[in-house]
Amino acid sequence: MKSAVRTLGGVLRSRVTGKPVPIAMTMALTYRCNLRCRYCQIWKEAGDELSTRQVLGAIDELHEAGMCRLGLTGGEPLLRPDLGQIVAHARGLGLFTTVFTNGALVPEQLDTMRRLDAVLLSLDGPREVHDAVRGKGAFDAALRAMELLCREGVPVWTNTVLTTHNVEHVGFVLDLARRHGALAAFQPVFEHSYSVKGERVEELRAAEERYAAVVDRLLALKRSGAPLLNSVPFFEYIRTPRWEQNPRRCLAGQRYGAVSPTGRVAPCPILLQAAGLPDGRRIGYAEAFRRSARHIRCAGCYCIATVESDLLFSLDPRTVLNTAGHLVRQLARRRRAPAPPPALDHCMASVALGREPCAADERADAIEAGASGS
Repeated sequence: MKSAVRTLGGVLRSRVTGKPVPIAMTMALTYRCNLRCRYCQIWKEAGDELSTRQVLGAIDELHEAGMCRLGLTGGEPLLRPDLGQIVAHARGLGLFTTVFTNGALVPEQLDTMRRLDAVLLSLDGPREVHDAVRGKGAFDAALRAMELLCREGVPVWTNTVLTTHNVEHVGFVLDLARRHGALAAFQPVFEHSYSVKGERVEELRAAEERYAAVVDRLLALKRSGAPLLNSVPFFEYIRTPRWEQNPRRCLAGQRYGAVSPTGRVAPCPILLQAAGLPDGRRIGYAEAFRRSARHIRCAGCYCIATVESDLLFSLDPRTVLNTAGHLVRQLARRRRAPAPPPALDHCMASVALGREPCAADERADAIEAGASGS
C-alpha cells in the first residue's frame, strides 16, 4: 500500500512541476531466453549484461528519482542467477516488484518468487495453442508454475497475446485463472523492436471482425466481474488498434520508462532498441530517464503495460479504481495463509498436464454417482 501512496505522490508531483518522474520502470535484465516464440526475436539480441552491482545501483538511483514500481523482464529474467538478490533489494526499498516469465524456471527460483508482489506468466491458450507459439512443453511448464505459485500464495497475472490462433480460447484462459485465483490480462499482437518481421506479425493478427468480437466479449466479461487484470478503459481503447484513428496521450519518458540489459534507458520497453539511447551507466539513470523522451520515434502501440500506464498516470478514474481494487484484493490474499488449490482443481490441472486422474477425481466421481442415484 505504501508503494500505491508513493505512486500517487509521484503522479501529482510530475503533473504540478511538469517534470518527468520515473514512477514505473521496466528493467530487461537479459535478452537471453530459453524459448523461441513465433512472434519474438529478442533472444537474437543477447550479449553483454549489467553486473549485479550495476543493477542494484540503477535501482537505487531510479528509486531516489521517484520510482515506485519495478517490472523485471527479459528475455527470460529467471536465467539470471542473481535474480533473488535483485528482487530482495527492490522489495527492501518498498518497490512494488513484478517478474515477467514463461514459467519454465519457476520451480528452481520459487524462493525468489515468494518475495514478489506478482508474477506475470505468459499463457496463450490450451496446450496445442500455447505450444504452437512457444514450443513443445511450454504449456506444461507454465501450468506447473501456476500451480506452484498458487500454492505459495504468490499473485499470478497471466498475459495472453491475442492472435488468430487463440481468440476463440479466452474462456479457457479465464477459467484457468479463476480456478487458481489468478488474474488474466490480454493484449493484441503488435509489431515492436523485438518482433519478427512485419509480414509474420500480420499472419498472427486476427481478422478485424474476430478481433472486435473477442474484445467486446472481454469487455462484457470484465463488467460482469471476471478475473481480468485489464481495466474497462483499456478494452474500450484497444477495440480500434489503429493509431491514426485512435491515438492517446503517451506518457513514455514522462511517467515510465525502461532499462536495457546494458544500461541504456528508453522511454518505454518497446523502444529499447532505438538508436542513441542515453547510457545510464555513464550519465546516471535519473538523467538518462529525463533525456529518454527525446527518443520517442514510433507509430503508436497497444501494449498493456503502456496503455494501462498512460491511463493510470493520467488519473483516469475507472483505471485508478481498477488498480486500487486489485491492490486491496491482493493485500487481503497475502494476509491469508498460503493454501493449495482445491483437490478437484488440482486434478483438473493434472489431466491438463496429461497425468492420470488422481484419487480426488475418483472420490468426486463417486460423490456425483451417489448424488445421481439418490
